Amino acid sequence: MLIFIPAGGLANRLRSICSAIQLSKDCGIPLKIIWFKDQGLGCRFSDLFNPIQEEGIVLREATWADKLLLDRPRRKNFYLPRIYQRWAFTERLYEQQITPLRNSNFDFRGWATAQSAYMASYTLFYQFPGEMLRTCFVPVPEIQEELERELKDVNGDTIGIHIRRTDHTIAILESPTELFFRKMDEQIERDPATRFYLATDSQEEKRDFMERYGERIRTIRQEADRTNREGMRDAVKEFFLLSACKEIWGSSDSSFSEMAAYRSDIPLKVIRKKINS
Repeated sequence: MLIFIPAGGLANRLRSICSAIQLSKDCGIPLKIIWFKDQGLGCRFSDLFNPIQEEGIVLREATWADKLLLDRPRRKNFYLPRIYQRWAFTERLYEQQITPLRNSNFDFRGWATAQSAYMASYTLFYQFPGEMLRTCFVPVPEIQEELERELKDVNGDTIGIHIRRTDHTIAILESPTELFFRKMDEQIERDPATRFYLATDSQEEKRDFMERYGERIRTIRQEADRTNREGMRDAVKEFFLLSACKEIWGSSDSSFSEMAAYRSDIPLKVIRKKINS
């Protein structure tokens, strides 16, 4: 049995969950995923997606007992869950350990076959097919209905733009707005019929892009707030709308851009100062 705690924002959780699912399949072990609401993602899994339909996989919302025993040990909970976890699990891996282990070719498959294992992660640590993002994460009917209406304005000829701001220092420094403007202006000069879909966590960016490009831009106008249910529902819509574009121009070091492109197997161009790829 593997107990898995996804951490971080929406895309971070989706990719880490898919990693855990693929790992459990390859190891032939049951997987229990526990979903915590927190400041980075302020709603329940069931507010966003239908239940995951995979044999041997259980995802449930965290209870108060889970917060005491199975939450990630950190300063805000005085690291108290670690006491229980040392007693309950033969193997434990926490989010700060995952990337260094992945980079050193750690044998996650061998590790997961322990009698009982606990892992918390926000990153892709075990390769999975992009199709899994489509089959495991199906929006609830209310979101799906809104998506179907908005997808009429986003099609295979639309270029997706993802601009990450707020607390993401790397994206702010390496992927400035002016560079997106330059690339978009060049694209319009080549093809005046080009249309864009903008996904961003910044209302200021939305205003600037809409003023500059007018009817060429489609975006969700509501303020991006990932700490509540409505804000996270908008984030899910942005993710799916981006993945419906013909390609994505994304911000440096953004899992949101990467996973939206990977979901639909479309090109991702990272717009950044040093390398435009």
